[in-house]
Amino acid sequence: MSEEWFLVYKLTPPSEMKPEDFVRFVQEEVFSAVNAHPTRFGGIAGLHLLTTDATDEYFWVIKYSGLAPLKVTSDIADASRKLKSSGVLMSETPKVYNEVSMTQP
Repeated sequence: MSEEWFLVYKLTPPSEMKPEDFVRFVQEEVFSAVNAHPTRFGGIAGLHLLTTDATDEYFWVIKYSGLAPLKVTSDIADASRKLKSSGVLMSETPKVYNEVSMTQP
């Protein structure tokens, strides 16, 4: 049985990068470098970039549908390299969440 997981990485752009440039970079270059092809273990079902009004801290949320959510690290290897080479600080390991659903009696 497959489950849906949410992996969350904290991203901090370099101080000299404008917020709109960072968002464009992530959406156009980083997200396109993600291997979103499903495998027998599962696959990436969505990518999201979240922030607050402060815009100095972002969260990269990866929705994963499958059995092995930590397999995502190999699927995002190229994207991670792009982030790090541009000076973005990225948390080493993601926080992993799954959605809580209420069952009806």
